[in-house]
Amino acid sequence: MRKTAILTFLLLAAISVSSGKEIEISIDGQFDDWEGVREYTDPEGDTFGGPDDPTLDILSCRIANDDELLYVYVTVKDDIANGKTSRGAYQTVIDADNNYDTGIQSDKEAPYPPHERPLGVDFYISVETKQGVYQGVGIQGYASDAANIDQDHDVPGAVVDAVVVANKYELKCDLKSLGVKNGDMIRLTILHYSAADTVDWIMPPIDYRLGDYLQPVDPMGKLTTLWGMIK
Repeated sequence: MRKTAILTFLLLAAISVSSGKEIEISIDGQFDDWEGVREYTDPEGDTFGGPDDPTLDILSCRIANDDELLYVYVTVKDDIANGKTSRGAYQTVIDADNNYDTGIQSDKEAPYPPHERPLGVDFYISVETKQGVYQGVGIQGYASDAANIDQDHDVPGAVVDAVVVANKYELKCDLKSLGVKNGDMIRLTILHYSAADTVDWIMPPIDYRLGDYLQPVDPMGKLTTLWGMIK
């Protein structure tokens, strides 16, 4: 009877742990607040198009949001300050309405390389560097009937910010400017490229439901761990 009660308690505790809690992200260059957020990985050493550039080589990204802001955290292979080209563009490319036919089509416009499951790009947030020095962050959008990549436009009133530290950066953008809210499904990818035509990106794109950002936890695995601790 006692063992049954203990097992029931542990199972409830494991389920509670797996459900997680809302994570508060600050764009401050301190990345420990991203612990517990689902990680999306990208192979090391897969840049192409130009000279090998580890400052562009994506290793992983994490995505989160609250009721007002979208957050993105990216890790690359080498310190971004080691960049040598006149432009390094570190972009979050967003299909906000999850519709290939609106915005520009990512399989038809440079600098997007050939890929599966193309996007209808509605926005991109770009962290910009010059010879490795951070220059700022901005957001551009496309009309639903945009015909080419040069038809991007400013997004008035958008709230964006970014911080670059060593081989990592994090950014935020307000959901209102993206026209999305909690529960919406968006598609996005991380795209890096340089003035030397070196490119890397996460492919295929990520399907992200706003609000669903916690790393999945196996309740039975947690249960086994907890049970082993008290036996």
